Amino acid sequence: MLRLNEIERKIWIEFHEFAYKDDIKLAEKILREHPRWAIIIAYYAMHDIAKLYLGKIHNVKITGQNVHRQTVDGLKMVIKNEDEKNRIINLLETAEKRIKELQPEEIPYLLIAGKKEREKPNTTLQEH
Repeated sequence: MLRLNEIERKIWIEFHEFAYKDDIKLAEKILREHPRWAIIIAYYAMHDIAKLYLGKIHNVKITGQNVHRQTVDGLKMVIKNEDEKNRIINLLETAEKRIKELQPEEIPYLLIAGKKEREKPNTTLQEH
């Protein structure tokens, strides 16, 4: 987890606002015909909206390896109400477990490639 800098903050927020809405729209569109894919897409929407919340409200950026764990840890840090924190963390951990239970052949190549890309170590841009 990192702090968003002033330059990337606007881009981060705009991207995650777009991404979670786009994911939800697609999940709803394919829900009846492809329910497994709708679940996967909704899982990404859940992450995007959680990262949007962390970035927009708490200026926290989730990136690099173990994005799911970082998101859960970030939410644990910022949510003060214990009942709400436990409810949200339970939902996230249940979602992670269910996604991991999917068989590899059920996940298309692009999702696997996307996961590998997200798991790459953080790289930072050097200022000139």
